[in-house]
Amino acid sequence: MQNHGFLPDNFVVPNIMKACGFLRWVRFGKGVHAFVVKTTGLSECVYVATSLVDMYGKCGALEDAERVYDGMPERNNHRFCHRFCFFPAQS
Repeated sequence: MQNHGFLPDNFVVPNIMKACGFLRWVRFGKGVHAFVVKTTGLSECVYVATSLVDMYGKCGALEDAERVYDGMPERNNHRFCHRFCFFPAQS
């Protein structure tokens, strides 16, 4: 994709994060997160930020999930639920 001048968008990144969370690939997910922040500017996107919180939570990286959540420009009940829905699964 990149070799042809295309960058992932706000539909591709959440799907990558969903796969990382399902497979518990936190290191790969962190790499994608860094790529998104450095190259696409999508870290402010609601869909991307929510998928990051969800992926980190599913992987047990609760501090990273909280850091992303706290950096979200807006918070609503949907995002609030994502922050806490995975906590019981980690205990």
